Amino acid sequence: MKKLMIIASISFLTILFVSCAIKPSFIAHSFIYPTIKKEGIAILPVAGEMIDRSTRKDIGLSFENELSKKYHTVKILGVLYTGRKLVESNLVEEYKKFISTYQMTEIIAPEKLEKISTIIGIRYFVVPIVQSYNKQGVYNKKGNKEGDKYTITLESQVYDNLGKKMVFRIITVGEDSPSSWLFDKQTLKAAAEKAVKIAVKAFPKAE
Repeated sequence: MKKLMIIASISFLTILFVSCAIKPSFIAHSFIYPTIKKEGIAILPVAGEMIDRSTRKDIGLSFENELSKKYHTVKILGVLYTGRKLVESNLVEEYKKFISTYQMTEIIAPEKLEKISTIIGIRYFVVPIVQSYNKQGVYNKKGNKEGDKYTITLESQVYDNLGKKMVFRIITVGEDSPSSWLFDKQTLKAAAEKAVKIAVKAFPKAE
């Protein structure tokens, strides 16, 4: 049993290492740590109507937490703040249109964020978009259910309001599934947090 646990642990660490090594599909030369430190970064509300509001909030808070750990001295505006500013400024529909246009056409239109960025007053914006999620039962050889496997695919984009362009884009997958040495309940939140961690790891390193 001990040997099985060790093998399973090694397999898990191997998968984790490979997952964390994912590189962004696009990163601009201008998106570097000194500029991030000087200008700050904000996280806009998570898009993805297929999942519940609570999970979208969890993803936004996870981004804030991971970015705060990576960039200790950078001004970071969290999703609760930006969401409140959107509501106060009647810009919720404008943001939804921006997301809807991208999801339907894959056309990136950073100029549509100009009004939002002016209100919030920061240069860089993280736009998290849930592309898909799945819940699947996991059964052993005897046909007994061991738990559920949650998988979520997250697209993370960063926009530069000064340059009016996207400067970073990455798609990550988070998974939370039953394992032979862990007996905690699997959740979509845990899968989402893993996807966020992998995405933030790909951001420029703090110097």
